[in-house]
Amino acid sequence: MGSSPTTSAQQALLEALAVASQTGFVPGLDELQPGLERLLRRIDGYVHGLGRLGTLNRAFLLLWADSITAPELGAIFRTRDEAFRADLREDVAAGIAEGTVVPWAVPDDVATAVLGQLRGIGLQRLLDPGAVDTDRLRRSVTEQWRRALSR
Repeated sequence: MGSSPTTSAQQALLEALAVASQTGFVPGLDELQPGLERLLRRIDGYVHGLGRLGTLNRAFLLLWADSITAPELGAIFRTRDEAFRADLREDVAAGIAEGTVVPWAVPDDVATAVLGQLRGIGLQRLLDPGAVDTDRLRRSVTEQWRRALSR
């Protein structure tokens, strides 16, 4: 995909795929206020969702990986990742403001680290599903972030 130019129709289709594959990936987040608990639910739900990857989500991860070398995909996936980081930053900042997250946490840094960890787990799951026990991993990754951030 990285070597062929894309038409505007293909570009629109790729953008729609990127948005659709992430919409509702972690159900119930809209019901929670920004903060530590929503951040932890997002992490737990994301890893859990990786255990039941559908075709749309597989396509997202494959295209996301391809976006590193495909300029026409890069812009789309940078935008999606920035939106994801913005949600993560919002949760960390809200947690700091409400006193549930340690005051020295840097929202930008936490968002980058969480996103990198979740996408990395997703790629591992895609590459070797049997090597990634998402039921066990979701608990340990969520607990890791709870311990790192809780006040």
